[in-house]
Parts: sequence; structure tokens; C-alpha cells
Amino acid sequence: MSFDAAPWLGRCALLLLMLVGLLGGGCSPDAFLTPDEDRERNFQRAREAERLGDYEGAADFYERAIEKNPRSAAVHLGYASLCEGPLRRHADAVYHYQRYLKLRAGDPKDPKAETIRQRITNCTEQLAMSVPLVIRSETIARDLAAVRGENLVLRGQVTQLQSGVAHWSNEWSRTSLLLQQARVAGVAGGVVTGGGTAASPGRTTAATDRPKALRGNTFSQGRPVTLPDRSARPVVGGARPVSSYRTHRVGPGETMEAVARRYGTTSAALKSANPKVRPRSMPVGTILRIPDR
Repeated sequence: MSFDAAPWLGRCALLLLMLVGLLGGGCSPDAFLTPDEDRERNFQRAREAERLGDYEGAADFYERAIEKNPRSAAVHLGYASLCEGPLRRHADAVYHYQRYLKLRAGDPKDPKAETIRQRITNCTEQLAMSVPLVIRSETIARDLAAVRGENLVLRGQVTQLQSGVAHWSNEWSRTSLLLQQARVAGVAGGVVTGGGTAASPGRTTAATDRPKALRGNTFSQGRPVTLPDRSARPVVGGARPVSSYRTHRVGPGETMEAVARRYGTTSAALKSANPKVRPRSMPVGTILRIPDR
């Protein structure tokens, strides 16, 4: 019986070509592993990388192992422990711890169940201490900004009130001074004689029928006015008679026409009584003489 070597040579050449193709295509030896061996190898590589301190590499291998076998309780437990410890990924740790408890729910005697639940509580507390702090700080910042705005508004109001108080204090001092001067002028204008005069026998030339405090200028509804001196007569010695009049101090925005309407007179009469006052440029505080109606 003769041996034909050609078919065997062809088969060997085909196998050799397939091997070269696999090696040239970049396939690793893991390609020849079974699924169970592949899952176990990824898990072992993750544990080895974790032992060597390559935590990111270990996390990559754990994710590969979970992708190959998502129902592996041991892989979920190892990955959760890595996330809780070196990686500080507490949310991922809670998820994988919960997956472990769900996969081991059928084992009531699992000694790790209570410890895992305590770890879940610890991770949740860590999340509560880290994530909400940012929210609280933003809330506090908004509250502080609102308080600062309110303080600025209150400061502006206080400044306005202080300015108003200072203004009215000055006005009160000025009005008191004008009142005092008007009283002195009224007392000086009413000269009292011992007897009557030729024109008015039995009468005095002063306002004897009124108290001295009411002679001259006084206040009427918060503004200085002058009461008419009914007893003004020519005095002994040829002195000029004292004419009666009222006064008004110009306030902000007041015009001569407005003042005339206020006292029931005309602007022409008011201008005639105050020839030295310019109607279009009356400064605040100008004293106007009000003629009789």
C-alpha cells in the first residue's frame, strides 16, 4: 500500500496559513479561551491590578468582567469595594453593592449581607456630605447677595431721611430766627404814649388791645404771617405810619403767580409789593411781602 503525502502536505500548509493569519491579525491568546475562562481571567487581572495599585486599570478589567458575566456577584462585590475605597466613587459603589445583594438574595445565610448594607449606608452618607454642599453654598451665596441688596436699599433710605431731617432742622432754625426778628420789629414799631393824640384822643398809638406777643409776625398754619396792626397811627414827633403786611417765604418750585393765588391776590399786586424780586429767578427762602386784598 503506497502512502500519498500530497493531501497531508496541503492540510499542513492550510493550518500554517491560518496560524500565521491569526497571529498577523493581532489576536491575543485570550481569543482561544472559553467564555468561563475569559470571565475568570478578567476578574483575576482586575484583582492583580488592584493589588499593584493600578486602580483605573483594575476598574477597566472589572467592567470587562461584568460585561462578560453581569450576574457574577463576586465581580460586583470586588468592583463596589474598589469604588468605595481608592476610587471614591460612592454612587457606583452603592449600585454594585445593591447588585450583589440582589444576586445573593436567594442565600439567607450570606454572612456578608449585613456588612454590605452597612457599607451602602456609609456610601450614602458620603454622598450626602459631598454633593449637597455645593447646593448649600450656592443657596447661601444667593441669600447673601439678596441681603446685600436690601442693605444697600436701606442705606439709601437712611441717607435720604438724614438729609430730610437736616433740611427741616435748618428750616426750623431759620423760621425761629425770622419769627424772633419779626417780634422785635413789631415791638419796636408800636410806640406807646401816656395819653391820647390829637387825632385820636383817649387812645394810645400802640396796639394796647392786643398782647405784645401777637404784634408783628407770627405763625399761621405752619407759615410766618403778620397780623395787621389796627392801632397803627401817626405817632407823636412826626414819625411815619407803619403799614401792615404779611410775608411768605418761597419754597421749592413756587412761582409768584402761585403765591398770589394762594393769598387771594394778583401777581401784579404781588410784583408791585416786591419790586426788588425777580419773578423768574426767585431763590428758595426769598421773603415776599403780601399786599392786603
